[in-house]
Amino acid sequence: TVNVYADSAYSVGCKYTKASNYDENTSQLVYDAANAYYQANINSYYNLEPTYSYLKSQTRLGGSRAFFIAGHAGYNYIQLASRGVSGSEYWTGIHTGSNGELNYGYTYAGLEGRNMSATKVITFAGCETDQINNKFSLAKIAVGRGAHAATGWMYRMNNEQNWMRIYNYSLGAGYSV
Repeated sequence: TVNVYADSAYSVGCKYTKASNYDENTSQLVYDAANAYYQANINSYYNLEPTYSYLKSQTRLGGSRAFFIAGHAGYNYIQLASRGVSGSEYWTGIHTGSNGELNYGYTYAGLEGRNMSATKVITFAGCETDQINNKFSLAKIAVGRGAHAATGWMYRMNNEQNWMRIYNYSLGAGYSV
């Protein structure tokens, strides 16, 4: 059987706006992921100011070969806030529920009902995005929706830059998760 995967990769993250009360910048993680996928001869795109409209696109989330997102997270969501204030289009993320779900001023692109079969690997670089005993974690739901592999974290994490660079370049070089 010949497996046909999408030919694009998308990487998203942000430098959090002060209004979010987070003092974090995941930009370098996003640059590294995008560059690693590009070196694998994949059309690789990145966005450091993603909006809800950008994330909810089936072409990007579910229709891409690889998808990388780095942000603040819990088991069923990962969020970004690059500009504006609570409720703006830039307060967004991915959630295990439906498109358009609102929570604490963030509007989420949903995994519910989303076809992820074109995605070879999706990475949720955030705390607790794949709790081992939680069948409703982002990573498990993405695989349940058809993604071939998903990476998440069982516990709190700090997005260690060197480890994440090696991880993404290894994926770009053809290594498996």
